[in-house]
Formats: sequence, C-alpha cells, structure tokens
Amino acid sequence: MVGFAYEMPASVPTGAQVTVVNRDAEAHSFSLRGRSERLVVPPKGSMSFTAPAEPGTYEVVCEFHGGMTTSLVVA
Repeated sequence: MVGFAYEMPASVPTGAQVTVVNRDAEAHSFSLRGRSERLVVPPKGSMSFTAPAEPGTYEVVCEFHGGMTTSLVVA
C-alpha cells in the first residue's frame, strides 16, 4: 500500500503466506470481500495472512478509505 493505493503481484499461489506492507503514514485495512481475511495494517507497518485455498479473483477493500480497492488473483 502506497499513496492510498494497493500494489499487487500478478497472482499468488493458493495457500501462500502473503505479506501486506503499508508504506503510507495512515493505517489501512486489507479485507477480502466476503471472506474472513481482514488485516488492519499500521502506518509504515506490515502484516501477513494465508491466501485462500481456492483459486479465484478476490476483491480487496480498505474499510477506512472507500476508493481504495483492487483484486487479488489466487492461482
């Protein structure tokens, strides 16, 4: 996360350990819509989660900043 936007890899493997890094000076959330994965990443901090076991494209949203969205491709 940088400049109130997500920077994502082309895809991540199913079940992979994924690290989310926040380079901004404000906290952001990293939530997969419709799933339980939800991180609150502090300013200049990082957190990790396990990618879903099911391949697919998952919508990612920041619950704090409504225009901050992207997709996570799990392959």
